[in-house]
Amino acid sequence: MSVSESTEERVNLGYRGSALGTFWWYLVAAVLGVFIIPAAWGAAILYRWLIRRVSFSDGTRAAFEGRADQVWGWFALAAGYAHIPTVFAGALTSGDPFAMNFNPEALGNFLESGDPSAITVYYILQVGYIPIGIYVLLVIYRWIVAGIRLSDGPDLHFIFIGRYLPLLGWLLLYAVSYITIIGWAWVGTAFLRWFASKVEGDGVRFKFVGRGWGLLWRVFVASLLTIVIIPIPWVWTWVLRWLVRNTLMIKATASPSMATAPEV
Repeated sequence: MSVSESTEERVNLGYRGSALGTFWWYLVAAVLGVFIIPAAWGAAILYRWLIRRVSFSDGTRAAFEGRADQVWGWFALAAGYAHIPTVFAGALTSGDPFAMNFNPEALGNFLESGDPSAITVYYILQVGYIPIGIYVLLVIYRWIVAGIRLSDGPDLHFIFIGRYLPLLGWLLLYAVSYITIIGWAWVGTAFLRWFASKVEGDGVRFKFVGRGWGLLWRVFVASLLTIVIIPIPWVWTWVLRWLVRNTLMIKATASPSMATAPEV
């Protein structure tokens, strides 16, 4: 047996949340997000639900203790800036800053027949969201990871050590991968491997072992069934269970123990 096998224990994860419960709290978070200011509270509620329902093969229990007041300003900044291009377009074309918010038809007409210089400014504002949005996303990732606590001890907490430029690169690569139609699945699973490797704790680290093909066909099936509407909670919770099941927690330990990684 190798040295690494004798000093590490691999713990398999699972997700035991119900489909209806998971869908409900995602819906609550989405509705609160529409109103911008309560978005952080919706996210905190959702993560408390999700993290509490992650199971560990060694009996470890997890909880989310992050508070919305720690990041509500960042949520508001991201959501508020996202509306700036449409507010600009609405004010310029009709004098009503909110004429194009949640009105894709009006926005489409503006982009098709509006003043070329105004359209240029609109797209510049859209592109300008990228660096701001990525930084806000990094802050939120750090908040989520830092808010996770395990039952192994009060001092067992995590930090996310991912940096701005790599995160920007991953998300740009993910956007470009859609040109290939299916490449996003491989980029997505590679991003999850990177993300898991950047979560650090005292004697604990994480590893994502899912593969692109496994994600691709599951999302394809879930997307087809979404057309029927009724199966939505069950099929997307099925995808979520696969993502969690393919995440391993690796603990430093003095006694050898090796859990078998799930088959994909």
